[in-house]
Amino acid sequence: MEISSMAEVFLPFRSFRVLVGFSGGADSTAVLLLAEHFAKKIGFELTAVHFNHHLRGEEADSEAEKAAEFALKRGINFHKEDIYPAPGNGVEARAREERLKVWKRLCAGDPRSVVMLGHHAD
Repeated sequence: MEISSMAEVFLPFRSFRVLVGFSGGADSTAVLLLAEHFAKKIGFELTAVHFNHHLRGEEADSEAEKAAEFALKRGINFHKEDIYPAPGNGVEARAREERLKVWKRLCAGDPRSVVMLGHHAD
């Protein structure tokens, strides 16, 4: 697939505020780089949003630092959110609920805000 074929996905967001969930992994990096490309071509505000769940100690802190460094080196706005889902059974569902609360807060009152996420089938 060519990058230009993705223009129709991004074109409706001209003058919008696009928030990309950015873990630093392959999926979210691909979405962020596509969004960066089209932000320059189409014209929308782009922010990479990273969630530190604080479940893996220093490893999670390091990932947050690397994500910030990656975005900022490219001139992409970066926003980090610290969330603290209780560990144990169901932690992924609790983390997802916490992220959803943050997305709602970040977009509240702004109908021109869009959230983009990159996920693989697993």
